[in-house]
Amino acid sequence: MTTSSRYIFPFLTAGIISACGANTEGSNTELLIPVHYKEDLYHIKLGQHIDSSKQYIDWTWDAESDPDRLKDTSGNDTYMSLNEALIRFKNDQWLPALFVSTSKNRIQDFSCSMLLQLDGDEYNVREFLEILSSDIPLLADEAILAELLSKGIYQKETEKSIEVIQLELYDDSKYDRFHYKIEFR
Repeated sequence: MTTSSRYIFPFLTAGIISACGANTEGSNTELLIPVHYKEDLYHIKLGQHIDSSKQYIDWTWDAESDPDRLKDTSGNDTYMSLNEALIRFKNDQWLPALFVSTSKNRIQDFSCSMLLQLDGDEYNVREFLEILSSDIPLLADEAILAELLSKGIYQKETEKSIEVIQLELYDDSKYDRFHYKIEFR
């Protein structure tokens, strides 16, 4: 190897790796999209490695939802967590269930779901959503709250992601459902 090729080769290698889209958390930050669920605590972002959130969340492989039902770090995997603190409202307690899907260990979507029983009264629903706003700050926005209360859904689409908050209220024969999800487009 000549002297000049010793210096050129590392630069060519670095250029090829970056051109192939190698993404570490410190690079390509435009591909990291914040998840608006306990973001001051968890700091989860779409596009980041699943391991960076494992210090906060005890993710368990979700074999039933996994597309190929194989846990493989080179493909698509799904994880869930049922270790969140219970949310207390009135005389009941509700457990948020967290889910993520990954591709090659990079978070592609995040969701939080809850089954609950609200009596359908707008005051109670609003009060419950105010409690949730400490975990999902978007719910503190009055315009988002009004849309959610009137339509049952709030959706925000950007060039890179889709974020949805959904509230399904039923009569006494079914559980109500709250769902927050953000995913890459």
